[in-house]
Amino acid sequence: MEGDNHHYPEVTLVTTLQEVEVNLDNYQIVHLRPGPDVSVNEKPLRLAEETVVEITDEAGTVLVHVEAAEWPEQLISMNMPAHGLHVIYTGSQTVIMVSPLCITQLPCHRHMIY
Repeated sequence: MEGDNHHYPEVTLVTTLQEVEVNLDNYQIVHLRPGPDVSVNEKPLRLAEETVVEITDEAGTVLVHVEAAEWPEQLISMNMPAHGLHVIYTGSQTVIMVSPLCITQLPCHRHMIY
């Protein structure tokens, strides 16, 4: 943001009909594919139900919490606290939620319909 000395983490979300790619600001790329299947920088991430896996940057800052669940259907939940985003992925559907505090930090917020 212009005139602002704060560093805001950057994240890019790309979604197709069946795949989601999350590109985090330290060049960690998380892929979500049907199955659901999760990989970080092309390396498979093994998830057990009811277990949370943390993805960190080189400084040890938690970038993403990833969790698998089986109810009501098999899904992957990704919470990105530093980015104010939460993604829920089932393989056929993707829900992206943005924290209200982060809405104004989005470059496109002036063009969004509320």
